Amino acid sequence: FAPSPFDPASAHVGMAPAASAKSAQAQAARLVPPGGKVCIVGGGTTGLLAAKNCRDEGLVPTVFERSGRVGGVWRLDEEPSRVAYESLYTNSSGSLMNISDYPLEDSLQGHFPRREDICDYYERYVEAVGLGPFIRFGTEVRSVRRRPEVGWSVVTAAARDAGGPEEHVFDAVFVCTGQFRDPLVPELPNLAAFRGHVSHSAAYRSPKNLVGRRVVVVGIGNSALDISLEAARSGASSVVILCRSGTNIVPVADYHGRPADQMLNTRAYEALPRTLRNLLFFRVVQGTNAEFRHHGMPAPTAGKGSVGFANLKEHVEYRRMLEEGRIRFAAGAVAELREASLVTTEGEELGADEVILCTGYRMSFPFLEPELADAFLARSAGGGLHLSAYRLVMHPVEPTLCALSFVLTFGNESCVGEMQARWALAHWVGRRPLPSGEALEADLARRRRAGKYPQFVPYISYMDTLAEACDAVPPIGWATLLQSPWLFWKLWASPVVPAQFRIAGCHAWGEAADFVRAQPPAALRWAGVLWAPPDSASAKPALSPPASRL
Repeated sequence: FAPSPFDPASAHVGMAPAASAKSAQAQAARLVPPGGKVCIVGGGTTGLLAAKNCRDEGLVPTVFERSGRVGGVWRLDEEPSRVAYESLYTNSSGSLMNISDYPLEDSLQGHFPRREDICDYYERYVEAVGLGPFIRFGTEVRSVRRRPEVGWSVVTAAARDAGGPEEHVFDAVFVCTGQFRDPLVPELPNLAAFRGHVSHSAAYRSPKNLVGRRVVVVGIGNSALDISLEAARSGASSVVILCRSGTNIVPVADYHGRPADQMLNTRAYEALPRTLRNLLFFRVVQGTNAEFRHHGMPAPTAGKGSVGFANLKEHVEYRRMLEEGRIRFAAGAVAELREASLVTTEGEELGADEVILCTGYRMSFPFLEPELADAFLARSAGGGLHLSAYRLVMHPVEPTLCALSFVLTFGNESCVGEMQARWALAHWVGRRPLPSGEALEADLARRRRAGKYPQFVPYISYMDTLAEACDAVPPIGWATLLQSPWLFWKLWASPVVPAQFRIAGCHAWGEAADFVRAQPPAALRWAGVLWAPPDSASAKPALSPPASRL
């Protein structure tokens, strides 16, 4: 491969020359005035990152969070928007969970942080960067309407109906409500006849109520794998996963228990020919997938763009449960419920006391006025709703309305959301012009033609594209090779941590280069993958030590 030229003055990689960039900036109109007010709907991880970046740009954020604490989906409580369960830990390694200019502690970098770690991390972040005065807890956003003469009208109310509605006016809006707001619950024929208990995975907290019960888990995504394993090892009398078709099981760790995302998210791996990348990826996943199919998981649906993926955490334990018959698969969907059983569309009758629907979530924006919400959603070729936004961020009609972290990627969605916020702010403050009508329509059309996952983005190239607007593309070219060979090596061979996008450009972090230099050269692990037994991707992931801070 040939690295792109590096301009030390601007740190652009693969962009127009600096003179062209300055010309584009001169033509860009400022959409939000200096000191302008920004509404942030949702105080989860992405909402906090958006608020901090607003402050970096001299804007005044107000974060409306309906719960009483930060942490978003990682917080364990009974709020309707919470989906965490007691044992939850991340699918991404600590390296990929880092905030770009405020890293996790060293002890979590090569591990999978627990939900307690993430909550504690963001509480410390709020204090460290002074976000507390900008967050209004216990406040729910009821409506967001565009008022051309004044900006955005946002109506809020106390989340527990302790007071009347309150109207605010803002210059721009970030939607940071996340992808787990509205559970997708399929119709279950003859539900009234069922004497057992039916719930969505959003309501799951622990397996204590599953002991001695016959459990049917509907679906085969991340939550289905997590919950089925917990049910089996906690003493459920039987556990069956019911799914129409199979999926590709992606282990989160390699055969040594080390995070697989550190190998997959390196520039060296990304630069390999597609055939070689696929070969290496196949070596990581083939043993686990063969085991699952041997024990009855249906074959994935054929067709480009239709194959799904699910992250598997506890490889050794799960495969043991399959071998012992404590977890098994059934093909099909729910045809009907009976008094103490479930009949599948394949005609099989499954005894059931608990039916847990791991059927995903529906994308929705109930607080947006209908015209705005309709324009923000589109139906893909795969049949599902997805975000209809330029670069999966900016509303196609109202550029000062942006949604963050509504993506799927092999990186971390919160860190992608941080870069999306920086990208949007570069347009709002006039450093970058808005896209042309042709560019906007081409981007939206490409998403509509996508398959099952139109919101999927390749982590590294997508982050690089967003970083161009901030002049923050990492310096991966020849100049860095000549001036700092060790940094060049780590930029290519180590995982693309968010700090790479703080080395240069707007609001650079002075310690970013040193942090990148300290990352392990994970690309070298691929040599071991090629010589490892194909069924060896079964080690237990390296979890962070049990947290007792919360």
